[in-house]
Amino acid sequence: MRITVEELLQQYAAGERDFRRVNLERMDLSGINLPGVNLNEVYLSEANLSRANLSEAKLRHARLDRVNLEGANLSKTDLTYVVSNEANWRGVNLDGAFLQETYLVSVDLEGATFRGAEMSNAEFQHCNMRNVNLEGATWNMLDVGGLFDVDLTGAIGELELGDFIGVGIILPNGEFLEATWEFIDRKRKLRGEE
Repeated sequence: MRITVEELLQQYAAGERDFRRVNLERMDLSGINLPGVNLNEVYLSEANLSRANLSEAKLRHARLDRVNLEGANLSKTDLTYVVSNEANWRGVNLDGAFLQETYLVSVDLEGATFRGAEMSNAEFQHCNMRNVNLEGATWNMLDVGGLFDVDLTGAIGELELGDFIGVGIILPNGEFLEATWEFIDRKRKLRGEE
């Protein structure tokens, strides 16, 4: 179902929060203020959500291909199972967000904040993650997901290399890491999980 920006804002102002499965592709939603909105299974491909406030929103299973989220507030937002390709997420606030099994390919996340974010089984491929803040973020990407051809130059926060599968990673200090397998094996041995 497709609705206009005006309809969305009118219904939200009237107290409606459930906009599951609506089609918002190619819409200009820049600067929109929709905290707590339910956008599960929404199509937002090629939409402009720069500087939008979607804090505490639900975006499970949403499609965010070629979306512009630059400077948006997605703190405490549920992004579980989100798929996003070739998108601009620069400077996005993802503090406390849920990114379990999120799939991001060729997404520019430079300067984004992930403080306290839950990223179990998320997958980042060919992503620019320069200068991101990962303080307190939870990583567990040993079964599904991982970091593949990701640039973490200048990233802040603890990065435990035994907590995720990774290939072709530029670490925060600029050092290139071909793969994380040796760190995963070392951690398993320390735990006695051989």
